[in-house]
Amino acid sequence: MKNGFLLILLGYLVPGIAASSTTLSFDVYLDDKKIGLHQVRISDEGDEKHVAVQAN
Repeated sequence: MKNGFLLILLGYLVPGIAASSTTLSFDVYLDDKKIGLHQVRISDEGDEKHVAVQAN
């Protein structure tokens, strides 16, 4: 899973590929304790949308 995410992430880092993108971050709680962070990145490339998700 991590390798796949890194490949997707590298695609976003190359200049000129993504016309626009949005990154959303969510804290994850269990029994009122923060246990992690989820990040979702949505990017538009012409007629296509790409989504990358990372959980820490």
